Amino acid sequence: MNGKKFPIVDGHTGADLVKVKTQISPNMLSCFFPLFQQGITVEVETGCSIKELLCGQMGIDHVYLEERITTIFLNGKPVDDCAAAVVGDGAVLALSAAMPGLVGAMLRKGGFYSAMRSDITYRTQNADSIRAKGRIRLKLFNSIMGEAGPLVLRRGIIIPRSKVMKLISETSAEILSGDMPANGDDSADADILLAVEILTS
Repeated sequence: MNGKKFPIVDGHTGADLVKVKTQISPNMLSCFFPLFQQGITVEVETGCSIKELLCGQMGIDHVYLEERITTIFLNGKPVDDCAAAVVGDGAVLALSAAMPGLVGAMLRKGGFYSAMRSDITYRTQNADSIRAKGRIRLKLFNSIMGEAGPLVLRRGIIIPRSKVMKLISETSAEILSGDMPANGDDSADADILLAVEILTS
């Protein structure tokens, strides 16, 4: 079958991405955890709040965002109000469940100790408020990887072909649609939009 072109444009090369859809068993999800921790590239509409991005674009439940994702970093700075913090193109967004100890309590969004780190708390920049298609780097940690990771994977992540092939090998993933660029092709290690469905038991 022919590789399916998606209307997602690489801002650096102008090339359309090929979409590959795969399916894995639930016990193989952990193979993606190192990628989640390093950060995965996702295509989103930037210039919106963290809350709008996560709930409106990625399908994360509002209650889950409020109650489970207790620590959020945007461009390396802790966030207190995810409805006010705006995500710009090229941003790095990190999501975590509650972390232990005083440091964890200080970093928790809107927590009792948040005033103690006011000097490093994220402040939105005006340029970030421009609405446009863009890419961000999304990092997931601890229990958020297993709970929200499947939603992110189903939507699609942008990843080099070499890493896709490694993941397919490690997870025994079934390719449902799309073709991988062949070795020797000019685009042999081009970025691919990889969508992953997790089988239900």
